[in-house]
Amino acid sequence: MIRAAKGAQFHTSLGQLVMIMQPVTLAKQFAEAVAAQDFEIARGDAGRGKEFAKKYIVAAKQLLELGAPGIEALASLLQDEHALVRVTAAYYLLPFKTEESLKVRSRG
Repeated sequence: MIRAAKGAQFHTSLGQLVMIMQPVTLAKQFAEAVAAQDFEIARGDAGRGKEFAKKYIVAAKQLLELGAPGIEALASLLQDEHALVRVTAAYYLLPFKTEESLKVRSRG
């Protein structure tokens, strides 16, 4: 029996089973972890902040590994209301969406 992670889909191709996390779910996890890290650091808990940093790094890597769908999901965060989410997403997107990433502002 195979169990899927929440938000995952299974696709079969040539007899192989491949699990692909939904880009939107991963983008949401990324944004929540970035915001949580910011909150924890602001309240003085760098250790807890580091835990959330590890989570958004994993989410970013998984999004980029998905190719175009993951890159587009991450790019949707360039418009996020939280400045640090926008800037952090832009950092990961620089090699793929350079112009859009460079336009992101940390304030305003």
